[in-house]
Amino acid sequence: MHAPRRLPSLQNCLLKSLVISSVLLIGAAAQGQSLNSLQQTARRCFQGSDRPSCRSAMELSVQLREQADSKNALRCYTALLGVEAMLNLSLFGDRDQARDEQALLQSSQECQALHIRS
Repeated sequence: MHAPRRLPSLQNCLLKSLVISSVLLIGAAAQGQSLNSLQQTARRCFQGSDRPSCRSAMELSVQLREQADSKNALRCYTALLGVEAMLNLSLFGDRDQARDEQALLQSSQECQALHIRS
């Protein structure tokens, strides 16, 4: 005779659900922090061509771009390339505040999906 099959308890199901939700929220928060960090660091670079800020912003952008690539988020990927171009121009002394802010705004708008799906 077969032993009765035990169904997972409601408590176990709720616990698993809570753990999964927490992991997803932490991932989304980390992604949001990365995009916010990119924006803040890039602005410091744009304001004074601070090489360490420019380098940090470039590294953050590359990380985000890799995530965008893995999610096939091509518009986000392209917007991040635009930010990287503005960072390079800023290092060479070619600053245009409106153009730089537009690049940051576009990357924020196009990469919103990464916040949700991380």
